[in-house]
Amino acid sequence: MKHLAIAATAGLMLMSTTAFAQEALPFTEADAVFAVDTPSFVKLATSSNEFEIQSSELAEEKGQSDHVKELAAQIIADHTKAAEDLAAALEEAGEEPPPEPPVLSPKHEAMIALLEGAEGEEFEMLYIDMQAMAHMEAVYLFHTFADGGDDETVQAFAAETLPVLVMHLEHVKEIIASM
Repeated sequence: MKHLAIAATAGLMLMSTTAFAQEALPFTEADAVFAVDTPSFVKLATSSNEFEIQSSELAEEKGQSDHVKELAAQIIADHTKAAEDLAAALEEAGEEPPPEPPVLSPKHEAMIALLEGAEGEEFEMLYIDMQAMAHMEAVYLFHTFADGGDDETVQAFAAETLPVLVMHLEHVKEIIASM
């Protein structure tokens, strides 16, 4: 009887381990974990977007390598368009527009201050590290809102912008891999 209980327990453990061992979906294909309301999304997205622009303007100025300057120029162009597209989506939806000028969160302000104090290779490493983190957060935020937001027009904006954010994240990963 004791052996039967041990075998049954081992079988259950094996079954649960097998269930957990299934291949996880990339987070861009998984269901949203929670819902975000439009004002919260706008606040987070606006700060993130403005951080991307300001940090990339610094990278154009302080960056030394071509791949960092090219990434910065692409981010500025794409995030400037994203800011315009968000404002248009909010207007169409009858929602409150983002603040003008955009407001950075305290975290993003601190990150800009760190970048402003860095030079040379230290600046580039910090910029790339911050871009990786910021884009992972942005992809998660936009994916979450696209799947579970409370306004269809703003959800459509998030869904349309998401592939650009994923592209930026992949570009940053390529730069990290080449360092």
